[in-house]
Amino acid sequence: MKYLFSLLLVGMSLISIAQNRDGNMKGYNNIRGNNNFTPDQYAELQTKRLTLILELTPTQQKQVLKINQKRAIEIKKHRESIKAKRESGKTISSDEQFKMKNDRLDQMLVMQNKMKNILNADQYEQWKAMKRQKKMGSNKCMGKKYGSQRKMKR
Repeated sequence: MKYLFSLLLVGMSLISIAQNRDGNMKGYNNIRGNNNFTPDQYAELQTKRLTLILELTPTQQKQVLKINQKRAIEIKKHRESIKAKRESGKTISSDEQFKMKNDRLDQMLVMQNKMKNILNADQYEQWKAMKRQKKMGSNKCMGKKYGSQRKMKR
């Protein structure tokens, strides 16, 4: 009887978990995940997140918001173009992939220079550290050990 009851309890919990899946990520990662935010909403969320982390002044907030709005519009256009290509069944050639990656790196350099002009030295270092942590992957499976090994190889 206990076995049957525990089996029933496990089965019901699995069914309820499976029913709650809607494909959207919950929590902080939803800012970057599947969502229906407008570019302005996305830019405002990113700016507020940076304000909390870097303690931006109101003038810095306005400047960062403008950068984030432009960036969010570009990202939305890029995602829509990729989605359209996928739906049409076209594959991206290696030349197109190279161009996209090259453009992305150019955008990152421009963003870095703009942030360097807006932020003070301490804020800029903190922003760079945040970017490095994001690049290395701050999830648990990589951990601190991976980061220290990576630094040692350089």
